Amino acid sequence: SGIRNVAFHRLQVKGPRKTGALIVPRHTREILNKYEARNEAMPVAIFIGHHPLYYMAAASTGPFEMDELELAGGLIGESARVVKCETNDLDVPYDAEIVLEGRILPNVREEEGPFSEFHDYYVAGMGKNPVVEIDCITRRRDAIYKAIQNGSEVEGCVFHKVPFGVAVYNHIKNIGGYVQLHNVLVLPGLFGVVVQMTPRFYGEAKQVLMGVLSSPILHPKIAIAVDEDVNIFNYWEIIWAVNTRCNPAEDMVVIPGSRVHPMDPTGFEPVPPGGPYWHRVGGKVIIDATKPPLCAGVESRRSYERLKPMGWQSVRLEDFLPK
Repeated sequence: SGIRNVAFHRLQVKGPRKTGALIVPRHTREILNKYEARNEAMPVAIFIGHHPLYYMAAASTGPFEMDELELAGGLIGESARVVKCETNDLDVPYDAEIVLEGRILPNVREEEGPFSEFHDYYVAGMGKNPVVEIDCITRRRDAIYKAIQNGSEVEGCVFHKVPFGVAVYNHIKNIGGYVQLHNVLVLPGLFGVVVQMTPRFYGEAKQVLMGVLSSPILHPKIAIAVDEDVNIFNYWEIIWAVNTRCNPAEDMVVIPGSRVHPMDPTGFEPVPPGGPYWHRVGGKVIIDATKPPLCAGVESRRSYERLKPMGWQSVRLEDFLPK
């Protein structure tokens, strides 16, 4: 198609010229399906070591036509410098430290995993997965091998959280025509999202949270809405809002039997990895921890105003501790 696709995929080293590959049902899988339907190997290029925004671009979710290399250039503020591979027609970043060129073998599957994943567990994606054969390695002189640590709240997860949050924000900001939206936060483990908003109407927060669970990002299964007076970057405040502003009988909705992320260890896996229909099924929940909406009037909202002792922010514990 001429459309360049860049994405994160885990690669288990199986030998000097062979790796396994876990490919979730997204754009790379769609491309691989077309090659395998013709029983042809799919050319791939794996670049290691570059500007961090290249990794963030690779973790971004957009339409199939989105060029992640162009996105990386836009994030950096300059055109992406690329060069052709030695053994195939793929473009790779000119300044990459190391490039592995190879092919995903058509309709070949081997045992792959276990791998430590973004949610701190091994229990995801293991099974019969595609195989990559390496044809060529190019590198810079004195190349630096840049390893990306994976796990909750470490480097690999952070690269995903920022573009995930952007995708969710853009998806929900115009639900119902307009949302008084302030910010979003992707929670540790990537399966939860907190939305900071000012609801205008009864039911608007729930409507927005349903949008979170049906956004282009498949990860969220827990969506929480809080008001603008809650600091969503302080987890204690999120818990406080749920504790004091959420009536579970009315403000929580559990959605059973929904498609969840295939790496969600709590979901049921009816189809194993390795094929085009790998997925998991589980539950999702929305939690409305907001005050009464603006249409309820000032008095209804005033009863939920936060009260603090006078001068409480001026007291610092360190001022009373011995030097």
